[in-house]
Amino acid sequence: MARLVFLICLFFFLPTVMSCDFLVLALQWPITYCRPPSNCRTGLPQSLTIRGLWPSTKFPPYPAHCVGKDLSLNMVTSIEDRLHNEWPSLNSGQSDFSFWEMEWNKHGKCSTDVFPDPLTYFSFALTKSRAADIMRVLDLNAIKPSQREIFSAVRIVSAIVNAGFGVPQLECNYLAYPSELREIRLCLHTNGTFMQRCPYNNLKIGCGLTLSWPLQ
Repeated sequence: MARLVFLICLFFFLPTVMSCDFLVLALQWPITYCRPPSNCRTGLPQSLTIRGLWPSTKFPPYPAHCVGKDLSLNMVTSIEDRLHNEWPSLNSGQSDFSFWEMEWNKHGKCSTDVFPDPLTYFSFALTKSRAADIMRVLDLNAIKPSQREIFSAVRIVSAIVNAGFGVPQLECNYLAYPSELREIRLCLHTNGTFMQRCPYNNLKIGCGLTLSWPLQ
């Protein structure tokens, strides 16, 4: 009985759709993401992969865990191969679909005012990730994964800005010295255009003035 009451309360207190000010496309570097204590699968991708597409607001509370239609695999069958390649789960024991389902439940359901269904949501993330091609942008600026080279955060940000994708938010593994690049987050208007600057006060989470982009 107590559990039933809890579930009923949970349902009524979950938001349906929360309006968002902008979208965040989070790209992760598998090598850094999988530093201990993370338990990751073997054969990690050697490229930036999608961590998530998050509806966001300039100030908290940020949209999360809204009520909406559950994800089923047949909803994204037409893009499944691309999702496996570009939006894989890195965690051991977690299937790719479980990862997509988790992201949809936490973030996607809160963006149905922008994306009417899961296919539109996931397709948008894939399209924008390919359009930005941040690995190529950085490579053209002689910024690439290395066991020795150290990069200034300003240099990384400038390369992305000059390519037309705005000032990103960087997240690093601050337990390493120098800090290791873990995520690059690009911000977009809800119409799909890239913002000139991610509207966060903190654009470097755990990153120092210089950082590494580890090869292994």
